[in-house]
Amino acid sequence: MRDFLMILETHQYFKPGNWNKTEYTYTFENGSKIEFFSADQPGKVRGPRRERLFINEANNIPYETFDQLEVRTSEFIFLDWNPVQEFWFYTDVKDKRDDVEFIALTYKDNEALSPDIVRSIEQRKNNKNWWQVYGLGQLGEVEGKIYKDWQIIDLIPHEARLERYGLDFGYSNDPTAIVAIYKYNDGFILDEITFQKGLSNKQIADILTNVPRALVIADSAEPKSIDEIKSYGINILPCNKGQDSVRQGIQYVQDQRIRVTKRSLNVLKEYRNYLWQTDKEGRIINVPDVGFDHCLVGDTLISLPNGKKKKIKNIRVGEMVVTSNGMHKVKASWLDSENARIYEIELSNGYKLRGTGRHKIYTNNGKRTIDSLRYGDIIETDNKTNLSLCKKQSFSTAKDLTGMVDTIVKAEEVKGCTKKYGYITKEKYRKVSMYTTKTSIDRIMTLIILNLSQLKNTYQNTLRSCGENKVLRKKCQLILKILENLRRSGILQKRELVGIKDTDKKLGLIERWLQRNVKYVKRNLKHISPTDQDFVITIVKRRRCGNADVYNLTIKSVHNYYANGILVGNSMDAIRYGLDSYKPKVNNPFTNSINKAFT
Repeated sequence: MRDFLMILETHQYFKPGNWNKTEYTYTFENGSKIEFFSADQPGKVRGPRRERLFINEANNIPYETFDQLEVRTSEFIFLDWNPVQEFWFYTDVKDKRDDVEFIALTYKDNEALSPDIVRSIEQRKNNKNWWQVYGLGQLGEVEGKIYKDWQIIDLIPHEARLERYGLDFGYSNDPTAIVAIYKYNDGFILDEITFQKGLSNKQIADILTNVPRALVIADSAEPKSIDEIKSYGINILPCNKGQDSVRQGIQYVQDQRIRVTKRSLNVLKEYRNYLWQTDKEGRIINVPDVGFDHCLVGDTLISLPNGKKKKIKNIRVGEMVVTSNGMHKVKASWLDSENARIYEIELSNGYKLRGTGRHKIYTNNGKRTIDSLRYGDIIETDNKTNLSLCKKQSFSTAKDLTGMVDTIVKAEEVKGCTKKYGYITKEKYRKVSMYTTKTSIDRIMTLIILNLSQLKNTYQNTLRSCGENKVLRKKCQLILKILENLRRSGILQKRELVGIKDTDKKLGLIERWLQRNVKYVKRNLKHISPTDQDFVITIVKRRRCGNADVYNLTIKSVHNYYANGILVGNSMDAIRYGLDSYKPKVNNPFTNSINKAFT
């Protein structure tokens, strides 16, 4: 924005009256307008449409933000960035759309650069990564990357020997990943076989059957899946993990020469984005930032079957914990990292959780890492059963109330309704008929009021479980207002009937009173009826909160457990499963048996 204003002033085009300092807009003489705005959050960009858009440093905004801006732009969009590392343009836009033109420009294309600046740039040729990004305009390896200098190859050489496969289980929330590991000269070649959601164990076995046979090393947290796949004739073993296994695995992989096939898109994505943490002063520390650090702080409370909770740092192997699939034993418990970078999330029901950015939380969109959670994301917690019950009761009550109101509003005469809701039968005498009709109408109104009260009570129970929900709270307040108006209407109706002796007139007044009240309720039904969104627990806050020692658990048979009442997951990845078994370990029969197989 400052450059824009400086250019206008330099060329004497700037007119102060055309510049709006409040809205950061400049209006030209022909009516065209240019606007400057921040686009750091998707919620800020859901505004008016535009013809043309320029996004500076596009790698610093989320893909959701670009998506919102793109659909609101009618002609064309310019993006610019320094290619320090891969981001959403490379994964979600480039080669995925037919309306994208990609141009790489370097300092040589900038005619305005002075010779001194050009000389300064070219003196940095010895800085390999810096020169690759700023000198050649190529996608670079960001400072702080854990894995570096992996070579991307087109095909697997004929001389390469297939050693094994790494298998990371997934299903509806996470994809199942299978990576082939080849030995070639003095290093390894990684080739992505599968990265797909919804695969059953039989389908996984079919995939492994139709590729060259080799030992499969799989996630040890899925022993049932491993046994089932083994029953289909697949040679498969679990990969054990324990204290400090992450950094040991990283160190082993770092010591190897790694090549990756060009088609292994998800492997390459992890390679480019797996970083070391930095301290407050920007210095790199020996703690993984993203990728494998799925850990929680030591005072995180883990739910036990007896209803009590225990700190994760005090959980021992063999203890039973609560999972999404009942009670299961802890297979491994360890201190994973010291002084790791910590995030804290807070939910609408008051629950809080602190852990590393890559620890996975169960949401309505599958498992999401803590550092990717956004305001409004729906989180699965330990009161899911209570919420489901409240939801079921609310929808049932609302259905009964709607059916009753619609029947009465559509009825040509009240007696047709009172036969259904008020026990009225054929009456011989008009006075008796009037009395029973009035009694039946009173019963109808009582049923409507009871349903409204029950709906309000269910909403209040939901609020106690979900915490602050402004929409649901407004519905409760509206129901209270409706009930108060119905009470006042009943008082007025009683006063209106005092002194009237004509039976037909009384009956007509009563019927009109019922219709008036029921129509009033019907008009408000759409404002008080429940929706799925009323019965969820959402993220209300996420922030960085310093560093701490972090711990992790492996749960037998399942990938999750409840931490501070929030359903969380723990996992490793397919690459490290396969390579981990190469590491030399003392007195480890499992690893020794694998090593013997390749000696």
